[in-house]
Amino acid sequence: MHIVLTNDDGIGSPGIRALACSLSKIARITVLAPDHNCSSNSHCLTVDKAVPVQQVSFPHAEKAYAIGGTPTDCIHLGLKKLVDEPVDLVVSGINLGANLTTDTLYSGTLGAAMDAVLMGVPAMAVSLDSFVPDADFDPAAQAALAAVKWYLPRSAGLSSALNVNVPALPTGQIKGFRYAELDRIKYYTGPLYLRQEQDGKECYILHEEGYDLASVSEDLRLVSEGYITLTPISCFWADHARLQSWQATETLPVF
Repeated sequence: MHIVLTNDDGIGSPGIRALACSLSKIARITVLAPDHNCSSNSHCLTVDKAVPVQQVSFPHAEKAYAIGGTPTDCIHLGLKKLVDEPVDLVVSGINLGANLTTDTLYSGTLGAAMDAVLMGVPAMAVSLDSFVPDADFDPAAQAALAAVKWYLPRSAGLSSALNVNVPALPTGQIKGFRYAELDRIKYYTGPLYLRQEQDGKECYILHEEGYDLASVSEDLRLVSEGYITLTPISCFWADHARLQSWQATETLPVF
């Protein structure tokens, strides 16, 4: 089996190294990761600009490339040009910080996984619910291994990526896996701070804001209670139910 790893925290992140160590037990590993931090890049793709690529050594990987682009660039370029053999699965992560609720819309971790699905390769995104720089990624790496074993037989032909979020707890305190809907809470609702630059330009800094756990009922709550959540994220955003309803009941605008 051949698994490609990517992330949005950069190729030097301990999360992707823990993932490579864990998944190398069941597969050959190729790493296609940004050479710098690309958090919150969503599904950004570099067009009409050069994207540098450097082959590097990487623990537990047969091949690894540090790519000077976004997470989506890594998958798009990697699967088209750098990887010359079939890929059974793309796993993106392990991200430092959970990708829950509507935060998934901004996630470079999810963006890379969804690009793989669009290219016909099953994919999974794995995130750890911690922003501590020296967080312990081992429980999340073990969870990723279990999730991969479960997901692979179920992944053929899907138009969605599997979003996996792991609580920042020791292995013995994690309660197991749960299916979860996304809570409809916007994460980036913190204050915008104005900073006056020396050249006179106004710059603003957005700060993240925490959640009110009393107001949630799905993925955020389950992770806070110690469960690993599994959420399929569709790559096709059309609101099919609404479209069908309009086609059945509404007249079109007049042009």
